This record gives sequence, structure tokens and C-alpha cells, in this order.
Amino acid sequence: MPKIRRLYEQGYSIVIFPEGTRSTDFKIHPFHKGAFYLARELGCGVVPVFIHGAGHVLPKVEFMLNKGTITVEAAPVVSPGDELWGKDDREAARLMRRFYVKHYEQMCRRIENSEYYKWFLHHQYIYKGIEVERRYKRNMSKNKNYSEIVDADVSAESRVFEDCGQGELPMLYALCHPDVSVTAITKDEDDYLLMTNMAAKLVNLTVELTMDNG
Repeated sequence: MPKIRRLYEQGYSIVIFPEGTRSTDFKIHPFHKGAFYLARELGCGVVPVFIHGAGHVLPKVEFMLNKGTITVEAAPVVSPGDELWGKDDREAARLMRRFYVKHYEQMCRRIENSEYYKWFLHHQYIYKGIEVERRYKRNMSKNKNYSEIVDADVSAESRVFEDCGQGELPMLYALCHPDVSVTAITKDEDDYLLMTNMAAKLVNLTVELTMDNG
């Protein structure tokens, strides 16, 4: 604490990631209270900073960068006495996390569409063989990134895609609509194995193989 105080008094900003680690599901996890303890000890405000896209460009479980966009936004300073300050460090952590979750959801709705996810999705196919990648590029180009389907307003709780080929549309749909349960159905065993062995594991996507009795 004395070293941090000296640095702060010299004009340094103290940057803290309150979750303590990067998430694998792109969600905001519970906040630890250390940042808010430091703010109270130093008598300074807190600048909320929101980072969107870092987990898609460099997922925690991978070692290679994906092509993509990272967006950083900052909110006004939260000062002692503000509503988000809370009565103690634990309450501040809880209130601030709630604030982050709400703002981050707004960022996701504004940013995450078919155009945003096409590079992340491309990365899922790029190491599956040259023919698989070519099929991906042809399908995405021919259907204009499936934007008419994927970017449409959605109120359904579930969506089923039959004869989905190697799965570009249902995967893209599941990425852009994480609250919708998506089912991808294929009759091709190779496509089934391809979709079920992607690097990205989407919790809202189910892949099914049906046999053609004809």
C-alpha cells in the first residue's frame, strides 16, 4: 500500500481488473473488492473502463490472435458518495459489477452482428483443411454473411436449422444471439464431426446428426 500511495501521489493511475482473471465465456464474472478498497484508502474516484472483443481476438484458451475489433469505452468517474460507491467495499463491488453487466450488454447488442463475428467464425474453419475453408468463404460470400437472417430482430427462444451444411449459419446465429437455443441438423457425418470439434464451444448450440433413410 505505501508504494501504491507514492505512485498515486506522483500522478500515476492504478489500473485493476476486478474479475481477477479473463473469462472463457465472454461474460462478466464477480468482482473482487480490492479495487474499491484501494480507492477508499487513496481517497480517489474510480473510472469504469469497458473492454469488448478482447476475448474474441485472443481467447483465453488459445495462443493465436484472431482478426477482429476491440472496443474500449470509459464511463464518468465514480466518486465517493456516488450511488455506485456503496457503503463498503463488498457492496461497491456488487453495485459496480451490476453497472458493468448492463453497459456491456448494451455494447454487445450494438456491436455483435454478422459482420463482427465473421472473422471469429472464419478462425474456426481455417485449420480444418483448405476445402473446408473454401466452402466457408463461398457460403459466407454467396449469402452475404447471412446478415438478413442473423441480424434480424429475434424474439424466439429457440431456432432450428436443417440441412445446415458445415454449419456457418447456425454457428453465426448462435454467436449473435447467445440467449437463443440453436439446433443445427445435418445428414452428413463429416459435417457433424466438423461442427462438434470446433475450437469455440457455444453453450447455446446443439448439433444433431440424422440419417437419411432414403
